[in-house]
Amino acid sequence: MKNKALATVILIFTFCIQIYSQLNFNAGSQFKSGVSYGKMTDSRDGKVYKTVKIGTQTWLAENLSYKTTTGSFAFDLDESIAERYGRLYDWKTATTACPRGWHLPSNAEWNQLIEFLGGDSIAGSKVKAAKGWMPTNAAGNNSSGFCGLGAGYRHDDCTFGSLGLNANFWSATPVDSTLVWGRNLNYMSEKVNLRKYSRTNFYSIRCVKD
Repeated sequence: MKNKALATVILIFTFCIQIYSQLNFNAGSQFKSGVSYGKMTDSRDGKVYKTVKIGTQTWLAENLSYKTTTGSFAFDLDESIAERYGRLYDWKTATTACPRGWHLPSNAEWNQLIEFLGGDSIAGSKVKAAKGWMPTNAAGNNSSGFCGLGAGYRHDDCTFGSLGLNANFWSATPVDSTLVWGRNLNYMSEKVNLRKYSRTNFYSIRCVKD
C-alpha cells in the first residue's frame, strides 16, 4: 500500500510539474520555428510584437498586452501572466485598444482566417501554440504561426478562470445590444468555436493589420 501511495504522489507531482512548465513558459517560446515572422512596435508603450501573414491577412502573432487606463486586466491581477498571455479587455475597450494601423477584427475577418486554414473543424489545431495550454492540449501544432494561447477570461463578476484551458477572442461585430461575436479555442479540441460573448466580460485581443 505504501508503494502504491508513493507512486500516486509521484504521478501527481509529475503532472503538476508538467502543468507548471506549460503554463509558465518563457515569453516568446510559443512562436513556431520555421515560420517567417515580422514585427510591429506599439508606439504607445514601445512593446515589440511579432506579426504573421496568413493568406492575405497580417495578424499580431501575440495577444495584445497594452495596459489601458480602464477596461483591461492581467489574469488574476498578475502582471507576469500578462507578459506571456497578454491582457484581458472588455469589448468597449477592445474596439479602440489596437495600435494605429491595426484594428480589432470583424467577424468576417475571423471567418476569412478560419476558412483559409481549412474551416472551423480543423483550424484550431493550426492556430494553437504548443505552449500556454494544459499538457493534454489536443492537436495544437501552430502550423500557421498564429500562436493562440489559453489566456482564459475575466467575467464581469470579477472572477478569473480557464487559464490554459480556453482562449477567447473578441471580434468587432455585435450580435445585439448586449452580445458580440467572438472565437473560442479549447485545450481538448482542434476546432475554432463561434461564440456570443457578453460585452462586459473580459477576453483576449488579436489585432489585424488595416
